[in-house]
Amino acid sequence: MLLVDEVLVSVIMPVRDGGRFIVEAIESVINQTYLHWELIIINDGSRDDTLEIAQKYAKDDNDRVKVLSLPEGAGVAKARNYGLSKSRGRYIAFLDADDVWMPSKLEKQIGFMKLNKCVLCFSAYETIDEQSYGIGMVGVPDKVTYSGLLKANVIGCLTAVYDVTYFGRVNMPLIMKREDYAFWLMLLKKVNFAYGINEPLAKYRVHASSASYKKRKVIGPTWILFRENEKLSLLQSLYCFTRYGVRGVLRTKLPGIAKALGILNTVE
Repeated sequence: MLLVDEVLVSVIMPVRDGGRFIVEAIESVINQTYLHWELIIINDGSRDDTLEIAQKYAKDDNDRVKVLSLPEGAGVAKARNYGLSKSRGRYIAFLDADDVWMPSKLEKQIGFMKLNKCVLCFSAYETIDEQSYGIGMVGVPDKVTYSGLLKANVIGCLTAVYDVTYFGRVNMPLIMKREDYAFWLMLLKKVNFAYGINEPLAKYRVHASSASYKKRKVIGPTWILFRENEKLSLLQSLYCFTRYGVRGVLRTKLPGIAKALGILNTVE
């Protein structure tokens, strides 16, 4: 039998060289109106002051904030999995060290999940720049299936919460770039729907200097995800990949058309 704390939320935060933003991320967890959480920070060989900052918070709140370390360059998937292996909560949530949660994020999602007997939940989120100024909002549908998620990744990692008592303490796939997308697909093979809350409960930080670079870098991994991880046929992979590409172009180059077509609320 899986032993978990029934009311505890385990927050998994992988970080490497995140000293510039991690204070804001940690504070957004500490300021949650939902009080029953543990924050597990996994330092992945940081070379800046990340570890010192994280250890200070762990010292000030050693009941709830824990700091783990991995050798340099382990990668975000391995870091998250290491944190998962040390977690105790019934619910698992993810927050990267450059993103931020709204104060009521956990309270609203856990309440929604309990009320609706939901085991995988996500929400809308705001986008912010490097100075934390708002850029826009990414909305989400009320629910998504496995087949729907293949067409567009509508689950932002910083917003997702899942129930360990239903899925077990499962690991993220160790694949390049698209580990969170592959993870949601894996979970959706075990449940009919993931449910969305179309209210921004988090803030995703867009790094202007690397946004377009990151877009280009996920093209290959997305194709590999469809073909090798999901074992889709060539035809199915081409279909999903084409939809992914078209949506990405419309959202970034022609947002007015994307909004009219109802596809502006996707996470690419």
